[in-house]
Amino acid sequence: MGFRDISVFNQAMLAKQGWRLVNNPDSLVARVLKARYFHSDSFLSWSIGSRSYCVWKSIFWGREVVLKGIRCSVGDGRNIVVYKDSWIPRPGSFKVFSPICLPGNALVSKLMEKQGRLNQNLVRSYFIKDEADLILSIPLSVHAMSDSFLWHFEKKKKEK
Repeated sequence: MGFRDISVFNQAMLAKQGWRLVNNPDSLVARVLKARYFHSDSFLSWSIGSRSYCVWKSIFWGREVVLKGIRCSVGDGRNIVVYKDSWIPRPGSFKVFSPICLPGNALVSKLMEKQGRLNQNLVRSYFIKDEADLILSIPLSVHAMSDSFLWHFEKKKKEK
C-alpha cells in the first residue's frame, strides 16, 4: 500500500477511533469505555491510568492526533471557555492568543448578544485585531444550537 511509517499510520487509525468516541458519545463502545475509563469527563480531557487495558492505551495514543485537529463549533457558546478551549478557526492553534481581559472561566456566550450574534464591540475590545476578525468570521446559526466539536481540516466543514 506504500505506507512510509507504519507507526504514523497506526496512530492515525487509532485517532479515527477516538474521533468516533467524540462524535458518537452514545454508541455502545463509547458508553462502555466511558463507564470503565472516563466516568465524568470526556474522552478529550481524560488521562491514562495505570490499570488501563492495551486497547484503551492504544486509542489514547491516537488522541494526540485528534487534539491537534479538533475544535469547538460555536453554537450558543454556553459550553466553550474562551481562554481554555480550542474554538478559533485558525490552523496551528485554535486557542486564544490575546491577553486575558475576561475572567478565566468566561464563556463564549458572554461575547454574544441576545439574538445569538457575536457582539462586535465586545470582541474588538477584548481581542487583538487578527483574532477578533477570525472570531467575527465564525458562522453562527440563527437557531439556538448547542456547541459541538468538528474536525478543522475536513474538506467540507459542517460548521453551523
